[in-house]
Amino acid sequence: MRLGIWIAALLAAFAAPVAAWADGLPVLNVDVGSTGVTAPEANVRYVTLPADRNTLVAMVAADGGKVVRSRLLRGNFTVPAVAYDGSAGGLSADGSSLVLITPRQDFPRATTTFRLIDATP
Repeated sequence: MRLGIWIAALLAAFAAPVAAWADGLPVLNVDVGSTGVTAPEANVRYVTLPADRNTLVAMVAADGGKVVRSRLLRGNFTVPAVAYDGSAGGLSADGSSLVLITPRQDFPRATTTFRLIDATP
């Protein structure tokens, strides 16, 4: 009888919902920023650079490094890192949208702020 209680308790534990924290990478200072994210089809790279309390987003030509387009955003944003090696993300599959994120200040962060921008060349 005792084994039956243990099995029932074990099954109940696995059936209970578990909270998940979707906070991204659990390390500080892994921001992509000035190394940016590439859009291979368009031969450009999107980078972010701090500008006082704002962010300069630049579309840079892969061939030659010419700034094709730039935009100043209010607030502090960066291209999101999606892996421990600093790999960049945030660019939509069709290259038309770029999601930027506020850099992490601590872990875990209470809120995450995103900024969606038009990334069409």
